[in-house]
Amino acid sequence: MNWRTTAVLFVILVILGAFVFYQSRQEPVGEEATPFPTPTPQIELVTDIAAPDVQQLEVRRLEDGAAVVYTRQEGAWFQTVPTNTQAVSETLNSRVTSLVNMASRGTYSADLNPLSAYGLDNPQYEFVLVGLREGQTVRFTFLVGNQTPTGDGYYAQRRGDPRVHIILTTTVDNLIDFLENPPLPTATPTVDLTIPVTGTVTITGTVTITGTAPPGSTGTPEP
Repeated sequence: MNWRTTAVLFVILVILGAFVFYQSRQEPVGEEATPFPTPTPQIELVTDIAAPDVQQLEVRRLEDGAAVVYTRQEGAWFQTVPTNTQAVSETLNSRVTSLVNMASRGTYSADLNPLSAYGLDNPQYEFVLVGLREGQTVRFTFLVGNQTPTGDGYYAQRRGDPRVHIILTTTVDNLIDFLENPPLPTATPTVDLTIPVTGTVTITGTVTITGTAPPGSTGTPEP
């Protein structure tokens, strides 16, 4: 083998080496990221806490600051914001259980799209669960953006998790409804009638009437 052949082989080896090095520096080629979330496996969004452990639920509309806060006290639920009054515990327990058991129906990786694609650069709502885990207070905060194109879910993020999840529309709508229709007991109406009695009065039915007879009047109400 003469020097010319050796030189040619050397040049070829240099070119091959450069090509291999160049290829090794490239990002690995994989499948294109799909714009649609994978529905399985479902991701639990509230972990290591059960519904009875939840001590507080907060719902906020971030656009105007409207908020309601419900606190559990000795097993019963009370609204503490905007007013301090007892709430319907059955409704609160149902909504809290739904939120605790909430799972993502699909998940986007953090770098798939900008947050503006989901309405999460300027979220519409914030939900907060406060509970106890092994004696320690824990908070789960969810930011809610736009509805999905199909309308059966909302895009949401759990604070501390950069991924974007899809949660059921019914779960979100039931909590949003608290802002306009808080689950408060319906007051039982009472009737207090004071009727001047001038003569003979016959009372029928089950209404209790307190009558005040003017001085000098006569007549006795019949039972």
